[in-house]
Amino acid sequence: MRIHDLKMKRNKHLFSVSIFLVCLFGWFLSLEGKSSQIQKKIIYTYIFLELEKYVRERDKHLLYFPVPPLEENCETVKVFYQDIPWDTKGIYPAPFLDVKVLCKPFNQKIILVIGDSISAGASLGREKTYPSLLNQSFEETFFLNAAINGSNTYHWRRGGILFEKVVTQNKSFIDGVILLIGGNNILFIEHVLKQKAKPQEITNEILALVQELQEELPNIPIYVGNYPVPHVMSKKMYEALEELRLNTKNTRQGPEVRSHFEKRWDLLMQDYLHLNEKGQRLMALLWEKRLREDGWK
Repeated sequence: MRIHDLKMKRNKHLFSVSIFLVCLFGWFLSLEGKSSQIQKKIIYTYIFLELEKYVRERDKHLLYFPVPPLEENCETVKVFYQDIPWDTKGIYPAPFLDVKVLCKPFNQKIILVIGDSISAGASLGREKTYPSLLNQSFEETFFLNAAINGSNTYHWRRGGILFEKVVTQNKSFIDGVILLIGGNNILFIEHVLKQKAKPQEITNEILALVQELQEELPNIPIYVGNYPVPHVMSKKMYEALEELRLNTKNTRQGPEVRSHFEKRWDLLMQDYLHLNEKGQRLMALLWEKRLREDGWK
């Protein structure tokens, strides 16, 4: 009976937390006016942190599982992947991916790919994405695709599960980073918060993530990319992201993609948002050219 009572008490607590967060989020959405912007950011941060605590407790049996040990010798890069549901009932549903490099040959370098559905491949599958295609073109560089469908910078920031499981866990193996993220920040603000997304608001979030990656991975080149679907955002928004690609301090420029993809509907899926196989192949070619310019082999 005691065990049963403890379980009931725990379940009631988790239910109460979820109800509290829903109510708080409702109040959060009701705030209006410029003076409420700081309040909104504070409340959103609190909700996000509390929600993560709640989800960690709810799904702790999924968060802790046996991981293969590191290997000393191997001929090819070996990686352990584990898909885990994250926040499946929360305010912003997304999965996360536990990624652990188990072995890296002495003659290999690893570029970590951080991104959303453009890099994860949406319904295509990872094997047809540009990072996977790059693995077929480079002999001495392995592209570790950790991109997550639906993710934004909030999911990837320091202190969260993704940063912990992908970046920190593998930092001794990472030689470079491809960063292509921010599109879902726009969708979150406009479709969930029901506000107009401001370019500076989006770029500030990406810059904050870049800074955290630079702190965690000092002296590692970080390539900042821009989206191959300029038609899904305003001209000012795309220009702000392009400025980020070109001029972010202590980063490398990803390839210029707009001129190759603009009004090329044959490169997109029927949703005109995600890349089809042909579009992924073109992305791979553009990234290959850019990376070879910097000496990656």
